[in-house]
Amino acid sequence: MIGEKRINKKKNNLIRIAVIGCGRWGSNHVRIFNGLSGTQLVVCCDRDKNRLNDLKTQYPYIEVTSDLRKVLANPKVDAVIVATTPDETHFEIGKEVLKAGKHAFIEKPLALSLKQAKELIDLAKVKNKVLMTGHIYQYHPAIQKIKDYIQTGKITPVSILSTRIEFGIPPNREDANLLWASAIHDVSIIQYLLGKESQKVSAIQSSLNNKKMGDILFINLIFPNKIIGHIQAGFAGPYRERKLVIHSPQKIIVFDGLTEVLEIFSYKNFKKKARIGFREYDKKFKKTQQINFKGKQPLTIECQYFLDCINKNRTPLSGGKNVLKVFRTLSRINKKINKF
Repeated sequence: MIGEKRINKKKNNLIRIAVIGCGRWGSNHVRIFNGLSGTQLVVCCDRDKNRLNDLKTQYPYIEVTSDLRKVLANPKVDAVIVATTPDETHFEIGKEVLKAGKHAFIEKPLALSLKQAKELIDLAKVKNKVLMTGHIYQYHPAIQKIKDYIQTGKITPVSILSTRIEFGIPPNREDANLLWASAIHDVSIIQYLLGKESQKVSAIQSSLNNKKMGDILFINLIFPNKIIGHIQAGFAGPYRERKLVIHSPQKIIVFDGLTEVLEIFSYKNFKKKARIGFREYDKKFKKTQQINFKGKQPLTIECQYFLDCINKNRTPLSGGKNVLKVFRTLSRINKKINKF
């Protein structure tokens, strides 16, 4: 479930890390890689010199710079984390990282087109380096639990509903495209769980506050065996919601990404052909299990997995052909979006 052999094993197990882009999300990478065993945080790179000064105060033993070229030329750096904004910078910086002979962990989106994604993947193969994309939810223990239910036949999904609603555009992310910045998570989760690429897509996008990027998006995905995926993403909600609902003939599974609670419901006295009244519907289900994943730190799991891929000769779960499947679907959605 985790990947396949490809990369030649590095003799020195101490992996030296640079982080490019140390803002709201990149600073989490700095903190986590600084605390992981088997690695050494070497350099932090950012355009904001005040931010670099703060990092130097917090981590006095690291180098700080605003010059990307110095990071790429640094022989002490084995692997680079790319967590820059805007998203369009990921492709160019990622390409330079790989050309410099460094392993690359590029936060989502890997690129903004299928062509660019293919170019990076091909370059990683030529350079014989690990290329991993930050699809964090694929590494979340709750998603892994659901994947196990599917693989072991405990559930056979007929539909998956994924909802991701935010108060507004993330801070300092006015460039954020709703599909590439938000719904990309849901596409990667659904395709990962099903182990399939969608056959058909349709999408509708509307703009309430953000005319350029859109802030309300609905996506329909059709998979083999008539499995349906539906995604609702938005930057214009009066509340935050991150919820995944999987329907199957055996059980219904609900994962709340904010509370990080997984709930499993079984059918009780349910007759498929019977008409069920609204007031009686909730009586037909029984909650059989509730698992709290709070505090499991999926980003820490993801970062450790990146190190493992380097040390254990493995292509990442969110790399190679799996990423291309996500990008093919995103490209089709992008072409099909009806904007209002």
